[in-house]
Amino acid sequence: MKRPVQDDMSDSEDQPRLKIWEKRLPTGEVVGRDPREMTQEELEAVGHRAISPMRALRLRCLDCCAGNDAEVRRCTVRKCPSWPFRMGTSPWRKFKLTPAQKENLEKLAARRRGGEE
Repeated sequence: MKRPVQDDMSDSEDQPRLKIWEKRLPTGEVVGRDPREMTQEELEAVGHRAISPMRALRLRCLDCCAGNDAEVRRCTVRKCPSWPFRMGTSPWRKFKLTPAQKENLEKLAARRRGGEE
């Protein structure tokens, strides 16, 4: 059963209201919730959508370069953990997928996301 999206997670009125992306530790410290424990609706409510990790890395590089594709290509900050992935692909992949293989993988992923196996 999915939990409804809430504006807060406060258990008592004397505590400050928490946002849906926050939780309070037993020590009273407020920290970000573990996204693995959030529903899809909660993640979407805070502005996230389902994307691949590779796409997330590419978007991070674009964010770092103020949205400029050319600057991402020119990046020389090789110590950045995202640097090898900045073009949106993994340099560690030993083989290239054909367009038909890519299409089949996308169909499989879509079926899995839809709950089919």
